[in-house]
Amino acid sequence: MDREHEIRSIPRLSDRHFNLTFASKMSVKLAAQVFSNHCAAAMFALVTFQQLPAEAIHTARFVERVDRLFDCLNSSQRVAKTPYASAMCNGSVHRKFLTECIGVFENMEVVGCRRQPPCVRGFCLTMRSILMLCDISPCIMDLPIC
Repeated sequence: MDREHEIRSIPRLSDRHFNLTFASKMSVKLAAQVFSNHCAAAMFALVTFQQLPAEAIHTARFVERVDRLFDCLNSSQRVAKTPYASAMCNGSVHRKFLTECIGVFENMEVVGCRRQPPCVRGFCLTMRSILMLCDISPCIMDLPIC
């Protein structure tokens, strides 16, 4: 839909983001571009202007959540442009957000799958592991991890 307009809201997305090959299914770069704040914002706008059905708001929220989850898992700075991309510390948004994400991912139903795919279970394991690390080692070398 976005390709039909002269000004595109998500110009980084191309056919290769939607027509996946076996190799591209494993591309973190493609996943990060699809599950980005730009895509979520574009979807929110398209729903607002009735270019997408109202039900697409749920997909936009999911894309936004995954973008924030990527930020949490890839944070490398004490203070970053968003609280999710900042280092995890006491009082930060991370603990509550990761706990919410675990609930969302555990209750998610993947169309065409009888049980949770390994990637979903892996995400939950990663989030639980980070929360456990924060519980057992609050101050590793004075770094704000939890």
